[in-house]
Amino acid sequence: MIISMLVIQLFNPVLILRPQDFAFRRTTLSKYLNITAPIIAGSLLWSGGIFTYQLIMGRMGETELATMAIISALEAMSLCVASGLSGATAIVVGNALGANKLALSEKYARYALRTSFIVGVICAGIILASQSAILSIYSEVSEDVVALAALCFPVLAISTIVRNINITLIVGVLRAGGDAKFCMNMDVVCQWIWRYP
Repeated sequence: MIISMLVIQLFNPVLILRPQDFAFRRTTLSKYLNITAPIIAGSLLWSGGIFTYQLIMGRMGETELATMAIISALEAMSLCVASGLSGATAIVVGNALGANKLALSEKYARYALRTSFIVGVICAGIILASQSAILSIYSEVSEDVVALAALCFPVLAISTIVRNINITLIVGVLRAGGDAKFCMNMDVVCQWIWRYP
């Protein structure tokens, strides 16, 4: 860290932060909070929903909880792929929007939709193809858990395709376009009003 600071000081002192760099004007802070507050609130509500889902599954029984432990690891891996794709989409779409190239940003958004579908299908295929190999790792669990997990694999594969598309469009396209409030409302409605009741 010290070496990095010395290199910056010697070769590019413009990069050194000064106290005036941390000063905020009210208008800037207001604009910042107007965009980030719905994203933060939506993320907190989504995390709370995931916690609630885990709590519900944990109270269903030991078999269901053990099955969820197997499936949630695969789900997390597929969500990492979707998260990376949505982040890349946000950068590309946001860059085109910032350059005021609306037609190009729409083209990127449509390309992201097709790409997310293809990536979702590939992830779903990998999940289904590796089902027996993954379940063979869990030789210590009961046969009921393995049987229930085997039933969950096709559901996970289908949800992987849908989640890839949704995460890419919501996080990558809508948020890049500045529509954070709609994203938050959609997360709340889909998770707390539709999924859990």
